[in-house]
Parts: sequence; C-alpha cells; structure tokens
Amino acid sequence: MCKELRRLKRGRATWAAYENLCDRILRYLFQNDLHGWHKQARTEDGVNRFDCVCRIKSNVEFWRFLVEHLDSRYVLFEFKNYVGEIKQAQVLTTEKYLLEPSLRRAAILITRGGADKGAKAIIQGAMREHRKLVLVIDDDQVCEMLHMKENGEDPADLLFDAADEFLLSLPR
Repeated sequence: MCKELRRLKRGRATWAAYENLCDRILRYLFQNDLHGWHKQARTEDGVNRFDCVCRIKSNVEFWRFLVEHLDSRYVLFEFKNYVGEIKQAQVLTTEKYLLEPSLRRAAILITRGGADKGAKAIIQGAMREHRKLVLVIDDDQVCEMLHMKENGEDPADLLFDAADEFLLSLPR
C-alpha cells in the first residue's frame, strides 16, 4: 500500500482514489482499534461532512489517551490530497467538526506533504484554547506505520509519538 500511495498523483484529479486508499490503509492499520467506519458521514443538519469517523474501541495506549484524557470517544479522519502543504483553511474546516458534547475532540489529517506554518499555529490554538487535538500525518509517516504493522509493531505508537512531540513543544 505504501508503493501505491507513492505512485498516486497529488491533486484534485485523484482525490477520490486518495480517499479510498487512505480508508483501506487505516482499516488495515487499526482494524482492531477502531469500529464503525463511517465514510462521508454527515451531521444531522446536513451542513458538515466528514471523510471518516470511527469509534475508539481499543485499550492500546494512544487510543486510551484520547478517550481518557481528551474525552474523545470518536476520532475523525480527514484526507487531504493537496500538492503541497495544507494551510490554515483546511485545519479550520476540520477543527470545527470537533465538538466536546459529541465526544469528538481528536482529528487526524492525512496529508501528502504535511502542514505549513499557519496551519500549525491554528492546530496549536485549537489545543490551547479548546482541548482539541489535531495531528497531521504525511505520506512518509503513513508508510512508516505500514512498515511497523508488517514488522509486528503497533502503528498507533507513531501517532502517540506525534502527539507527544506536539504536546511537549506546544507554546503558551
């Protein structure tokens, strides 16, 4: 799947293929950790649409952290097949989907090339001001998680490392 990801062109023309591939990858990586894979789920008012949202059912340390310390029973995944880094607007769109009353306080943005400086500032503000965790995972990290799974390691460890790095470096 890593080779397939690397071969897939970036940009609008392949957004649907990218979304389908990311869905397959996540189901492979976290088949025992997440449940109820809701693709293209809409809020009741029809205004918002998530690429994928899942219920956390795992006792693995990273997923337990989201449930116990962030009060997030669900995790939201958004797939961004942009040519370059994602910008503030993409983070703001995702951040508004995270709501404390609905137990959705964590999102993982799967991107081709990471996030720019402005997007990172929005992500930091979302955590500082609202306790919303947004992680950005790029192609290299996705491939690393696939290799971890193949080697019998837990790919959620990479997510926890990313969360640790983010939280430990969070400015005031």
